[in-house]
Amino acid sequence: MGLHEYIVSEGDSVYSVAKKFGVDDRAVCRLNGGAERLDMGQILRIPVFSLYTRLHRGQSVSSAAGAMQVPPEAVSPTADGEIFVLFQ
Repeated sequence: MGLHEYIVSEGDSVYSVAKKFGVDDRAVCRLNGGAERLDMGQILRIPVFSLYTRLHRGQSVSSAAGAMQVPPEAVSPTADGEIFVLFQ
């Protein structure tokens, strides 16, 4: 497991951020000192796990990220352009 730093945006809650990354909101609270109230611009540490998948022909990285319910910035394409790593 690694950690991803996420910058809180307007309207974010611990629950909504945890859901974006597919992790438990209690884990996000614990990693961030038990904070339940978030401030815009605050940096949250998010636990991440690697997931490998294959793009379908004609599928963009953004659409694949959307299908996996993770933000596109959580996607890192590999050199061959067909397989990418998602942090979820």
